[in-house]
Amino acid sequence: MEPNLPFVEPSSTLSPVQLVGANGAFWAAGTGVLFMDELGEMSLRTLEVLRKPMEAQWSRDAAQVPQTIGATNPCPCGYHGHQSIECTCGSARLSRYQERFSGPFLDRFQMGLVLGREADSVAVPWDEMVFKLRMAQERQRARGPWLGNSGIPLESLIQCAEITREAMEVLNGWHKKSGLGLRALHHAMRLARTAADWGQRAKVSEQDAWLSISLHASQFRFTSKSGPWGLARSSST
Repeated sequence: MEPNLPFVEPSSTLSPVQLVGANGAFWAAGTGVLFMDELGEMSLRTLEVLRKPMEAQWSRDAAQVPQTIGATNPCPCGYHGHQSIECTCGSARLSRYQERFSGPFLDRFQMGLVLGREADSVAVPWDEMVFKLRMAQERQRARGPWLGNSGIPLESLIQCAEITREAMEVLNGWHKKSGLGLRALHHAMRLARTAADWGQRAKVSEQDAWLSISLHASQFRFTSKSGPWGLARSSST
């Protein structure tokens, strides 16, 4: 939506220094987008060093960091959880692959989404979506000087998010049961606020709260053999 902002797509073979060093790809993206494809092919060290710079967005210094997007296959062969093609990875290889994405690493992402392999296509009403997106952006710009809801400082989150008591009870109840840290709760609050903006609602409703919970990146914690990729969802959701 902002064509003048940078879009950086680094190679999955970059070293930690090349990714987050002083002149690394992370900082080259500025306040634009850093798209990291094939996360599962990156070294474990490279993935873990991303944690600190990604967290800078919510620091009191309000560092200018990019919107970080990651994508990866569910397993090395790419077919774990597929409805008709059998995965050939084996349980040990699959576990090693999935365990690369630690809980603290996933916790830096504000939302997570599993993309299906359905053959049926769905027509997307682009004009309507662009209109709703611009309306949501205007609501966020009017809320404060930070870069969207994702950049609301912690000290301003409660005051500016306008979350109803019922919605906050839903979020707090989920947070207590999840065993996650406060960062997870704050991410869910920001995402619920965005859901309300998308629906052009002044206050965050219970429906917005449940939607934000369903999209939280904690669903990718592989606490069961199937995880979010298979037929059964992870028991952490």
